Amino acid sequence: MSLLLAMLSFSFVMSISPGPVNMVILSSGASYGVRQTFPFVSGATLGFTLLLLCIGLGLYEVVQLFPDFLRYLALAGAAFIIYLGYLIASAAPKLSIEKQKRPTFIQGFLLQWLNPKAWMACMSGVSLFSALEGYQQFLSFLLLYVQFSASR
Repeated sequence: MSLLLAMLSFSFVMSISPGPVNMVILSSGASYGVRQTFPFVSGATLGFTLLLLCIGLGLYEVVQLFPDFLRYLALAGAAFIIYLGYLIASAAPKLSIEKQKRPTFIQGFLLQWLNPKAWMACMSGVSLFSALEGYQQFLSFLLLYVQFSASR
């Protein structure tokens, strides 16, 4: 029971904490409504689920063998954030009321794979809730986390 409570707590906190996916969902939901944002949320949920599944079923061991991978991922993420900051800083100060495109399923899916928070949540969850005896404990965690991810 205490393991289940720990899984629930971890999944809940990591799912609701601010991150790029949650910010896009909030912005898109406010701009376009829940129905128009649903494809992005579905893509993000599927992307996170597959990321967690891949890490839990073997990618975690590859990352442990090649720790530089996370360093390069962090550098790529930092470069991307700097690039976005440059775009914001160099944007024209003119406001336009043009209708922007809403986020898509593919964007939600890919954003999870580029999201450092998602990688850290997956790596932490796998290391905390995996057992050497088999995958049952990990799969239970996967189902709980997916439930929280889908319900945001």
